[in-house]
Amino acid sequence: NEWTGIGNFGLVYLGEDETLVNAALEEAAAYNAARITTLTELYVTDAFDEEQYTANPSFGAAQKEALAALSGVATFEAEQAIGDIMQSIYETKQAYLALFEATNKVYAKWYEFAGIDDAGDAIYDVRASLQEGDYADAEAAKAAKVELYAKYPSYLELTDNKLSDVATSEGFTYDITTSGNNPYLDLKNLYEPLKADEVILAFDYISEKSIEGSRVYYNTPAFQTSVVENLDAIPAAGDWTTAYVTVQKAVKELGFGSATDHGIRWYVYYQGEKDASINLQARNFRFITKAQMKAEGGKTLNGTEGDLNGDDKVDIADAVTILNIMAEGSNDPAADLNGDGKVDIADFVTVLNIMAEN
Repeated sequence: NEWTGIGNFGLVYLGEDETLVNAALEEAAAYNAARITTLTELYVTDAFDEEQYTANPSFGAAQKEALAALSGVATFEAEQAIGDIMQSIYETKQAYLALFEATNKVYAKWYEFAGIDDAGDAIYDVRASLQEGDYADAEAAKAAKVELYAKYPSYLELTDNKLSDVATSEGFTYDITTSGNNPYLDLKNLYEPLKADEVILAFDYISEKSIEGSRVYYNTPAFQTSVVENLDAIPAAGDWTTAYVTVQKAVKELGFGSATDHGIRWYVYYQGEKDASINLQARNFRFITKAQMKAEGGKTLNGTEGDLNGDDKVDIADAVTILNIMAEGSNDPAADLNGDGKVDIADFVTVLNIMAEN
């Protein structure tokens, strides 16, 4: 039921009387001006209604003023200007709606789950700006959404655990004491589906001892066993340290991250001694890009860098894979070995260097 202008209009006159032509044009312009007046009054006077916001999102106050200023002006120039404004309003309403939905997600994750009071205040401020039409256009609303997500990231929420004593000490920080032979944590709930290059799971931890035998499985949302990440030993750390896990295989084979209810199951250790116990803290489970990981000086606890065909070795077949991707002009994040957002000759050289080192 949206509209972006007044519609197409054509007038054909077959006679030669210029007076009649002008009269017809004036009559058509007056008719369209009256129709525009009705529509602009509806748009300009729309009240902010949170319950009906999905069906009727708001838009910029400046856009309302521009629309009202042209209402009832019986010229074709005004009609053209209104058409442009209505196109802008349509785009802005979509961006306002996306921002409104983002506030719901942040509120649920940061205020209701994590109990962070200032998140509630931030949501109130954004909602007030939506109501007042403070975001001038679609780009301004999109920028506000990016800013909101940057301040309140999409950290995974603890939804289940087994054979572990877990307490949430602050926000998304989990104090863990393991027991038994297969203690695990289920963590899920994303704001948005993962972007194509968000293939690294990162989390921060403190552990009194090295953790051997860690595994990561996937929930999509059902628990999957066909893909398992066997992690290298997670070193003991007295201060907050970031661990990285590549999820590229799960993305390819399971479609992991294509929906917001996907998550991970982290076996802190698997098939260890039944009386084993580890005290640790873990926080801020999130998905980042390979470029972010490299910028942080990180390295994954699983997978073999450069192994693009999954045979647990790096050889000429992997180099050929990169050449094929380059020839196709595609951009497989798994083949972007240097994390610069593209697959090119630099990644091919990286594979050759890895082969030489091995």
